[in-house]
Amino acid sequence: MVLELKKRTKGVVPGPFVLSWSKDKRALAVCPRHPRIRPSVNPGQTVGALLFAVLLAVALSACSQQPTATPMPSPTPVDPKAELRRTVERLLELASVSFVLEQTVGTTVLSPGIEMNRAYGTVIVPGKFDVTVEAQVANLYVELGMASIDGVSYMTNPITGQWAVVPAESIPINLLTIGSTLAGVVEAVQSPELLGKSALDDVDVYHIRGSILSEDLLELVPGADESYPVMLEMWMEQQSGTLRKATITGRVTDDDVPDALRVLTLDNINQPATIEPPPGF
Repeated sequence: MVLELKKRTKGVVPGPFVLSWSKDKRALAVCPRHPRIRPSVNPGQTVGALLFAVLLAVALSACSQQPTATPMPSPTPVDPKAELRRTVERLLELASVSFVLEQTVGTTVLSPGIEMNRAYGTVIVPGKFDVTVEAQVANLYVELGMASIDGVSYMTNPITGQWAVVPAESIPINLLTIGSTLAGVVEAVQSPELLGKSALDDVDVYHIRGSILSEDLLELVPGADESYPVMLEMWMEQQSGTLRKATITGRVTDDDVPDALRVLTLDNINQPATIEPPPGF
């Protein structure tokens, strides 16, 4: 224990003294204060100061830290070839579909004197289709009805509009195997590339472009010839891979204009459908 005393002597400058116990704490000695001995510090004050410093450092550190942003996962790149394979699988599973095939640039010659602008109808796989063809006959607009039901083919007379049973080969459009036909076209695509993502009838779709040859369309486009390069663009559902739309750009037949453009749209895919024989049959 250390006690500090101050001696006052007349004419003498007061000097500090220190009371200290001997080592065996049996005697109390009075000694002049050593110049190197500093006044003792209150331990309570020291602990309080340290605690304050620690709390201040923690508070400053908390204020200086910024919240860590959660990294967003990188989107998985879309593989056009993989998407086409999914589309082929969906087409091979096709049970029924409504379609529109429209030629917006040029026409398709169905037979001498009959040029098709547009065809639309319903197909039930396998075995049934009912199609209306909008065509020009001698510069006149006509509608041709074509159907195939359980092996029996029907077609309307372009002049009278009357239905008649005809040989299957008389119908220039064979849609009985539309699913496998379209699957073959998609399988033939070369160098596919993803052009983007969009919405078609409020459904998210991929837009993919590739090239084919005109003979790859033989089952879809009547009279398709060989060796013409054709650009094919497709829109398929992102979730399922189902084909919803396709555009065919370029000459497919010898009679086509060079910039011929055909647009195929599919709807009511795998929905219940009914096809009956024409009236009177």
